Amino acid sequence: MKIALIIILSLVIALTLAVYCGVFDSIIDKIITETSEQITDQTPENEPEHIEDATSKYAGVYTGADVIYKENGVTIINRGFDPVGGTHGPALKLYIINESDREYLVQVREFKVNGEYVIPILSTLTYPGESYLAELILLRSDLREHKISLVETIEFAFFFMDSHDLENPIESQIITIDIE
Repeated sequence: MKIALIIILSLVIALTLAVYCGVFDSIIDKIITETSEQITDQTPENEPEHIEDATSKYAGVYTGADVIYKENGVTIINRGFDPVGGTHGPALKLYIINESDREYLVQVREFKVNGEYVIPILSTLTYPGESYLAELILLRSDLREHKISLVETIEFAFFFMDSHDLENPIESQIITIDIE
């Protein structure tokens, strides 16, 4: 028993010293690099192909998808509706492209499903020159409360808050999406 305890304590001390001396830094860096490369290389099966266009590095990113907002240097593309969604409920999949020189927090207002006001979840901070995959989530509990079993239409307005100018948020026109 004493020998096992001595071996365990020796291993703990050796590992602690190795961590403090940076021995594992290169191993951890390698794992992080390989993992991020794997994530970057993977494209979900149902995602359309990426197509470059000479007029804009983001134009035509999703073939067959709908551009539902394009103003103030921000383009938002509807990538489709996932009726099952994740833990919280179904989701409208979005691709947000920020070609402006502003940081925008993207949210939604005036949100309706089948004409009923419900509470959605979307809050994505976008940085200049970056693009983001996002999901506008419909809370399953809220849909149940409103007795909505099938999502037929979604109606909302995008709300953009510039992190450097909170006094002047931007709100889009009402956007209506028919779910097929």
